[in-house]
Amino acid sequence: MDTEQTVVTVDIYGHQYRLKGHSNSEYMRRIAGMIDDSMNKIAKGYPQLDLPRIAVLAAVQMTEEVFRLRRDNESLHDAEAKRLVLAEQLGELQGMMASLREEYQALQVKAEIDLQELQEVFESELEQAKKKAAEELMHALAEAENQLKDMLAEADERLAAQQQEASEALARQREEASETLAAQKLTLEGALAREQASAAEKLAEAEAAAEEQVARERVEAAAKLAEAAEKLIEAEIVAEELLERERAEAQAKLGVLEAKLAETKSAADEALARERAEA
Repeated sequence: MDTEQTVVTVDIYGHQYRLKGHSNSEYMRRIAGMIDDSMNKIAKGYPQLDLPRIAVLAAVQMTEEVFRLRRDNESLHDAEAKRLVLAEQLGELQGMMASLREEYQALQVKAEIDLQELQEVFESELEQAKKKAAEELMHALAEAENQLKDMLAEADERLAAQQQEASEALARQREEASETLAAQKLTLEGALAREQASAAEKLAEAEAAAEEQVARERVEAAAKLAEAAEKLIEAEIVAEELLERERAEAQAKLGVLEAKLAETKSAADEALARERAEA
């Protein structure tokens, strides 16, 4: 057994010592060097102490250092144990992360497939909605055109009726004016004839007075005739103005209908253009 031990001669505080141990020589020299340093420091700090006391203090310091190192070693052991536990927990967490990553990848693949299916369904429904909207738009346009045609036909009928009524009213006014003028003319002619007869009877008595009376009657007749002619002209002007107003109102209504038709067609064209652009 002694042949297996290492023997080293060391110098500690000026004395030679032979140390035996199972450690290597370098390690034993380092231990001896630490003891020598500790004793020299104590001797310098406490020069009154003798060798045994210096040795005791050095032993105490070395013992404290051993206990400190032991505590540090125990702390290191505890830290290593905690590290091993944490490493084990980390391994478990890494395993869980790998499992979660696989589940996430599977869910991502499934989500992509579901998204593709939903997109296909959406595109199909969108195409059907576009077709339905286009059909409804065409139907609405057809109905709008039919309504416009009906409105235009009604407007034409009302315009024709108004024009007919205006023409009939103008004809009635002209006929009434002609009848009035004829009646006035007959009245004037009758009066004139009577005056002429009376004048003829009284011609012998008052030829001059008769001539003056005839002249006055003729002037009055001319004035009445002119007045009747003026009334006839005024009646014709009123009839023309009435007819013109009726025509203007009919044209205005027709313009409004045409504007509404243009707006309807424009809105339909814009909607169709948007549908084509979106498609």
